[in-house]
Amino acid sequence: MDFAPLSDDETRVEWRMISRNQRWWFRWLVVPLLRRVMRGRARDGLRKLSENLEREPS
Repeated sequence: MDFAPLSDDETRVEWRMISRNQRWWFRWLVVPLLRRVMRGRARDGLRKLSENLEREPS
């Protein structure tokens, strides 16, 4: 994962998925499917993190 500050209020988060599997079918079929699933999960996780960080302390 890579965190890069964009401004005082924004940070860019990038991640990479690395696999040791070199089979062609894995790279062309499985990796794109996993990338799509993980992108959605990351978006949801960042939304929840943002909500938690912005919530006022009790």
